[in-house]
Amino acid sequence: MTWLELEKFLFYGVLTCADTFLSLFTYFPIRVVVAIFSIPSSIMKGKFSQNAVCDLLRFSLIVGCCFFLRWFIDVNVFYHWIRGDIQSIIKLYVLFNLFDVFDKLFSSFGQDVLDSLYWQATKGTWTQLLLHFSTAITYIICHSLVYVFQVSWRAFNSDEYLYDDCDLFEVHNFVGGNKFK
Repeated sequence: MTWLELEKFLFYGVLTCADTFLSLFTYFPIRVVVAIFSIPSSIMKGKFSQNAVCDLLRFSLIVGCCFFLRWFIDVNVFYHWIRGDIQSIIKLYVLFNLFDVFDKLFSSFGQDVLDSLYWQATKGTWTQLLLHFSTAITYIICHSLVYVFQVSWRAFNSDEYLYDDCDLFEVHNFVGGNKFK
């Protein structure tokens, strides 16, 4: 592979990430507003659009997770927990690898949970939908907590000038980060 091909591949990756980011912050809110305004006409007709239901479910998952993380989780507690309690008990790189594995497991589990939720929204009953919704919001909160822990861990490493650990983990992410395929 030549450098030019690598740059094309990286540019494609950047464009894909930008597309996902922009669709989440521009196109998705428009879809949610349209779904909210279509509720009265859907009630009168007696039939809801599958896309509108899935958009409203996705929006309620995002709002529920943000509400929970904002009001019930304190990032300072995570930071000081890592700095004081965890650092004296276990090596930080072991903890980082543990949460890296949790991240990969949650990612693979989460796609199935969300697919099941969207399928139940279109074909299932309301009780099954409520059960799948509660499972999905629990999954999203747990996965978000893993990310909050990883960010707090990186902030601790940058504050403590542990550059050797930072280099070690960046190499780990670049070279050996594929534990699950």
